[in-house]
Amino acid sequence: MKKLLSLLLFLGLATFIQAQTMTVYLSGTVTADSTGAPIPNHEVIIHSDSSSGFVFYATRMTNASGHYDCTITNVPTASAVTFFVATHDCHNNLVIHTFLSTNSPATVNFVICYGVYCQSAFTYQQSVTNVLKYEFTDASTSSGTVISWSWDFGDPASGINNNSSIQNPTHTYTSTGVYTVCLTIATSTGCTSTACDTVHAGVVPPANCENNFTYTSALLTLSFHGTTNSTYPTTYSWQMGDPAGTVLTGKDVTFTYPAQGAYNVTLATIDSVNCQWNRTKQVYAHSTCDLNGYVYMGVHPVDHGWIDLIRVDSNNVMTIVQGKEFGDSLGSYHFGGVSAGNYYLEARLLPASTRYGHFMPTYYISSLTWQDANLITLGAAQNPYTIHLVECVPPASGNGSIHGEISQGGIKFGGNGAGIPGVMVMLFDQNNKPLGYTITDTTGSFIFDNIAYGTYIVKPEKAGIVSNQAQTTIDNNKPSVTLPFTLSGGQIIYGISDPGANISYLGELYPNPAPGQKVSFRVNSLKDMSLTLKLFNTLGQAVIQDAVRIETGMNTVEIDISSLRSGPYFLKIQSPDGKIIIKKLTVLGETR
Repeated sequence: MKKLLSLLLFLGLATFIQAQTMTVYLSGTVTADSTGAPIPNHEVIIHSDSSSGFVFYATRMTNASGHYDCTITNVPTASAVTFFVATHDCHNNLVIHTFLSTNSPATVNFVICYGVYCQSAFTYQQSVTNVLKYEFTDASTSSGTVISWSWDFGDPASGINNNSSIQNPTHTYTSTGVYTVCLTIATSTGCTSTACDTVHAGVVPPANCENNFTYTSALLTLSFHGTTNSTYPTTYSWQMGDPAGTVLTGKDVTFTYPAQGAYNVTLATIDSVNCQWNRTKQVYAHSTCDLNGYVYMGVHPVDHGWIDLIRVDSNNVMTIVQGKEFGDSLGSYHFGGVSAGNYYLEARLLPASTRYGHFMPTYYISSLTWQDANLITLGAAQNPYTIHLVECVPPASGNGSIHGEISQGGIKFGGNGAGIPGVMVMLFDQNNKPLGYTITDTTGSFIFDNIAYGTYIVKPEKAGIVSNQAQTTIDNNKPSVTLPFTLSGGQIIYGISDPGANISYLGELYPNPAPGQKVSFRVNSLKDMSLTLKLFNTLGQAVIQDAVRIETGMNTVEIDISSLRSGPYFLKIQSPDGKIIIKKLTVLGETR
């Protein structure tokens, strides 16, 4: 009986202990930012925040698919435990993500620069007992293991002691003077790197005119700031280390290097009492940079999302240059190898997200249209770039529907010309509150189906394209409506580029480009009627509005453009039966 009671007590205690702990499952991938390819045999470090009282540390190596996983048992459930997941990139920088035990199973993916990298560096310290003796300490970093060190102390008078192959050597200089010390490293991956610095041997610190410098980088452009301990007026001379042998003067200088790479920069200073000091450092200029950040849906990080990096060229043409799936416990994303220029970011949820359908595609920082978005200018990335998705409230269900199509300019209403696929179409209520969105299919068609009767606003959105909106009402008498949009000359306008049955001919704008005070077009009408004219700028603003009367037969319509500035415009011509024609006009120079 006692044995039975003991067994029952043991089983009860085991069940109680099991109820107080949990098993945490972690998995993810490590991929290269430049190619998206998996990185095999790469170490991932996982450890807990020990302040929680739970201690865990483990490492995992990625497989051939760049995948890793880790199962963590006996994790306390009394409160969430924070775990850190980290890996090294090609610069030997530690990239760290975190997740909470309550988010198990967790997915933590890394997108990192990958390849051969090494950077020689060292520090030195003067002996307190001998001002000619210095201790040198290797501070190099690399993606592989450093397998050799080659020191040149710049002191040939010391003979064989001028060189060393140990990692952290000591050297005693033969006499007081300025010496250039260089360290060359080689790694197991075949990478080599050299760094040099100047040593003022025999000078008792602190030296009264010792100099130093720091720098900041914006890709290939580096900005340098020099300092000196001298209290006297000092001149600064910089040898930039580029192939052309550029020399600059001044305490602060900026220089753009011709190509990515390492350069040895020397700052030489001399003060008014002729105290001189030279310092050489190796700097690195990059032709590309990394851009990263986080995306939130409300207060929660995005679990499954997609983000596009959109480049804006000098002609304001916008192109998606990178796009990738993202989603982890931080909602983090990363773009590598990004060149200088202007960019927009647009993020959206994927169907696998727990909040899919409740947030709109959103531009950085939190805008529904590219015109309202924040433009990112690189140079130096000001990471992180955090995006807050705009929340939407899906429309109430009902028997109504809104159909539509987006077509190329010139396609007839109801015709069989090719539509425009892949355009986002947003749905708002009559107060401009977002309700949802859809994407045009391969025929350029879209639909909002099974929605309640009411008044809605429909607006297409595509980066680089100016769009206007259509407002429509569906009710018992008109439960379904069709909204046609036309893309013409870089603008999406509600309506169709179709002259209609009452116009047999509509000519081109002349002259176009227009350098003068007026522009005209010819139109052959089958009856007397009025045409409504609206001229829009590239921001979608109507800059000219007019109504002209035309008679049966051939007419010439003139438009006064004397008040316009140079640039592209779009002329919307609408007939009484609602048919619309879009014409692009370019104004040369200020005509006023």
